[in-house]
Amino acid sequence: DDLDLMDGQLYVRRQFTRGAFAPLKTEYARRRVPLPKSLVKELRKWKLACPKGDRDLIFPNSLGKPESAANLLKRGFYPALRRAKIRRIRFHALRHSYVSTLIEYGVTNIKRLQMLLGHSSAMITLDTYTHLLPDSDDGIATASESALFGGGSKTVAADTRADAVASASV
Repeated sequence: DDLDLMDGQLYVRRQFTRGAFAPLKTEYARRRVPLPKSLVKELRKWKLACPKGDRDLIFPNSLGKPESAANLLKRGFYPALRRAKIRRIRFHALRHSYVSTLIEYGVTNIKRLQMLLGHSSAMITLDTYTHLLPDSDDGIATASESALFGGGSKTVAADTRADAVASASV
């Protein structure tokens, strides 16, 4: 029930650790991850072919039970890396590769990335991924020119601290 193939969503609601399902560590870890249509298509095929079990797991072992982390790595992940001629990496590095690729393809909404990753704050996401964000002025000079001299917004930001000091000294 954590995979919604109709809407193309994966819901992260629990973890499997030490041989049992358990709640996630924090409320921020609960999240929804949108899936690409091509992956949804492949997952539909896989769901028909994968071993069935009482929990309707996405990637069960041959008996339909949860796969152990050691087996997942030794029998699946590391052989796949070898076949693809990719150097051996930690499984967790896939998370960083995913977000790095999203940023490379233009996803720069830090708040959305924070939610995808389950970080407790955008600052954690920024501290981890800022070096990957495009390094440009993002049109700041042009926008400033337009705002200051080209008939931009008439809104003036108030410095509430200065206002408070001025009114307190009166």
